[in-house]
Amino acid sequence: MLAAAVCIVGAILTQPPPGPHMIAEGRVYVNLPSGDGHMVDVYYPEDLDNGPYPLVSFAHGMFAGGQLGRPTYFNLMIELASHGLIVVAPESCQFSYCEEFWKDQLGAINACHNTSMHKAFAHINFETIGVIGHAMGGQATEQSASHAEGYNLKAAVALNPISKVEWAEQIHIPIMYSTGTLDEAAPPATVKAAYDATNVEKGTMFVNLNGAGHYEPTNLGKHSLNRYAALFMSCYVGGRSSDCAWVGKEFCTNSGLDFAECVHKQ
Repeated sequence: MLAAAVCIVGAILTQPPPGPHMIAEGRVYVNLPSGDGHMVDVYYPEDLDNGPYPLVSFAHGMFAGGQLGRPTYFNLMIELASHGLIVVAPESCQFSYCEEFWKDQLGAINACHNTSMHKAFAHINFETIGVIGHAMGGQATEQSASHAEGYNLKAAVALNPISKVEWAEQIHIPIMYSTGTLDEAAPPATVKAAYDATNVEKGTMFVNLNGAGHYEPTNLGKHSLNRYAALFMSCYVGGRSSDCAWVGKEFCTNSGLDFAECVHKQ
């Protein structure tokens, strides 16, 4: 009980508690824009009858989808689903760099409308949806976020993304950008430029972790931001005001994480 408590000591917040939901997982195979029969892992709260729950579509990094997706991103998937989100994680371009992964990321959202494919799909609130991705999938997330209106997208998280300003300029929903000082694939200057180009005043943030590399959110990293990514989604996609406090403007000074830079448009 004490370990899960939220404490305030002066201006410093403790680590936020884990999500309140027990999670379950499954797998389906769906047709996506890049081809038929794509593996899609599904993570969801066990208490489906207490839904409906918001949907989040996750895009993996290069060489990290399919059978590798579960061990690589399991911590992140647990964090998202335990905070009351139904997560679909499609495999796409498993053995190559996929410039149009965003189409499959959004295609996975469309596939969830077929509620006969998985029991969790019947408990989705399609009025509020998020996208999240890492590396190549972070690039896809930036591109998907620029198509927010057609998919009821409310927020995005781009973890160590292969960013481009031209995509960021088209984003009009809150988005969390992250990278690390040791990330050569998603250099801080490039990701920060995407943050600067994003014309969203409320919620958009940029985090550059000291000593973190490209695989920080995965099983190879410390996944320091994974819970905060889930809280960001819970706040802006799930509408849970209690979680917004963890990712508000005080996050940069109160989280206790070691930042080389942390800025917040709020």
